[in-house]
Amino acid sequence: HFFGKLLKNFNQKYFFDKNSVNLLNYIGHSLALSFTFYLCSKIIFYINDNNPQTSVDFGFLTLLVFALFFYVLSAVFKVAEKIKEENELTI
Repeated sequence: HFFGKLLKNFNQKYFFDKNSVNLLNYIGHSLALSFTFYLCSKIIFYINDNNPQTSVDFGFLTLLVFALFFYVLSAVFKVAEKIKEENELTI
């Protein structure tokens, strides 16, 4: 949902506005929350399992990496938004 809105903003050439920054931040929050829920479910499953698996699944770390990526991208876009506002005020 948030990603679709972000793509719509980018398609309309609204790159460095507050809405795009907020959407990037929401995407990061959503992915971090998904990572947390997934990790908690894995821990609960591991505790309740009588025959725990010895293999480790690191696929869930992809969620964390993407969450951090969107957090950093949000921060970069926020700085770019401030620079854009300063440039518009000086002209």
